[in-house]
Amino acid sequence: MTKIDVNRATVDDWLQLPGLSIRQAQYLVELVAMGVQLLSLEDLAAALSISLTQVKVWEPYLGFYYYDGDEIGSQVNPNLASPEQLGTIPGINRDLAIKIVENRQKQGKYRNLVEFAQRLALEKEAIAQLMHYLQFR
Repeated sequence: MTKIDVNRATVDDWLQLPGLSIRQAQYLVELVAMGVQLLSLEDLAAALSISLTQVKVWEPYLGFYYYDGDEIGSQVNPNLASPEQLGTIPGINRDLAIKIVENRQKQGKYRNLVEFAQRLALEKEAIAQLMHYLQFR
């Protein structure tokens, strides 16, 4: 298992850890999306309201990396965003932003990242970059 970047992890990433519930995974993703950065095992334990001893078993699987506030950015819901909002995401130019909105208007909301990628015929490299900036709710 590769190390999980705790400040960019998805729910699926978190669920690779033994004993972590889906509710805890969702909470951690939401917390980071709000701008809270987890910089240590102590931060993670405090966020989950569990003991440091319980968190230490995950230490080999976790990577704690610092990002300045501008680098993470807030996540954008492509089901609600305008072309201008989508254009603020690294990797989305004006043409792609318009294509996203037009596709959404014609075919309905995107259910998840996989459907988003398929409907827009995006390359895996593009999805790998965009997944950190999109949220589907």
